[in-house]
Formats: sequence, structure tokens, C-alpha cells
Amino acid sequence: GALASEVRDLRDPDISIADILKLYFAGPKSEDMTSPFPENLRCEDVSLQDGIVQLHLSNEYSALTGVRLSLASACITMTLSQIDFVKGVQIRTDAGTLSEQGTEDFSVEDFLLQDDSSVNPEQT
Repeated sequence: GALASEVRDLRDPDISIADILKLYFAGPKSEDMTSPFPENLRCEDVSLQDGIVQLHLSNEYSALTGVRLSLASACITMTLSQIDFVKGVQIRTDAGTLSEQGTEDFSVEDFLLQDDSSVNPEQT
């Protein structure tokens, strides 16, 4: 698959979401994995409102398009959604939100993680 996971020890009770993202954007420890994020990507600001983490990322994120943008957005959402109080993620850059609607929140359910269209194909 296009996505894989890596386990990190985040037992520090005082670790913030910004601290987690700094470690996350530094890239994987495993040499078998590649980061979906552009080099030098930073989290400029993070806030939480009604369970939605609002991220303001540096402009490097704006350069992502197509599948690369979808993978990066899925990775951030899947990672932050593992935190108990996180229901969704909104990603912004100086260029605006990633959605043309302007207020799109990503949740785990928004991403198709396994293509099962070839299972049980119908024939007419």
C-alpha cells in the first residue's frame, strides 16, 4: 500500500500537538519508508476547537497536489485522530484551506484506505 505506520514513544504527558508534528515532519526513522511531506515543512500554528485540530502549515504544503496531497492529508489525519480528543483535522496554509468549500474538516472516515472494488466483481 501507499501508507505505512511507524511507532513512536510519546509518553511525555506534556507533549503538545505542535511537538508531535515537529517529530512527524522530521520524517520516518526507518530507511524503508519515505515521508509524504515536503522538506522543511513546519506547523506554524495549531489550535483545537470542538475536537477539530486546526493546523496552519508552512507554504511548502501548498506545493502538494493530486495524490501526494491526498496521501499527506490522510497521514496527518490518521496520526492525529489517534489522540482521544481529536475528532477531525483542518489544514490551512497562507494560501487558505485545502478545500474549495473553505471549512472542510478531515476525519478518518474521509479516506478510502483499501480498494476493495475488485472483490466480488459483478458481471452482467
